[in-house]
Amino acid sequence: MLIGGKAFFTGNWVNAVDVKGRVSIPAEYRRDIGEDVCVITRSTSNCLRVYPAGSYEEVVKKLMAVSDNFNGAIMLNPSFKRIVGAFVSEAVEGKIDDHGRMLIPQPLRESIGLGKTAKIRGMGNVFEIWDEEEWLRKGETTAEDLQVAAADIAVFFDNKEGGAINV
Repeated sequence: MLIGGKAFFTGNWVNAVDVKGRVSIPAEYRRDIGEDVCVITRSTSNCLRVYPAGSYEEVVKKLMAVSDNFNGAIMLNPSFKRIVGAFVSEAVEGKIDDHGRMLIPQPLRESIGLGKTAKIRGMGNVFEIWDEEEWLRKGETTAEDLQVAAADIAVFFDNKEGGAINV
């Protein structure tokens, strides 16, 4: 779906990964991306995140602002360097071919153990690609999980304009 003229990814699918490492991207996602180029990068979870090029650019600009164009003192923080390293230096261009498939480069497939089937799930301005077996091991989110998560992030929203979040 489009929100404010930008792609907003919802829903989830399970699609095969072919022998060349290509996975079919859901038609709804392809339609809303509006371009055939995305950026594929690692996530803090054991999955890949796929950004439309414009959304990825926005996130990188925010990282650059935080780090004073990557020259500030925050670059001395090992955690920040690891995040930037995974998010920026391991990012690759992902192109959607005429058949709606995107090639996931072997190093990224190996980094998450992507096998023969991929779980694709919308996460707002990005979508994630998981190895289906890894996703099943991780387990679905329960109502109790959502309650705990809502309480955890309510603290964040209480410190920002707009108040807490209700899920």
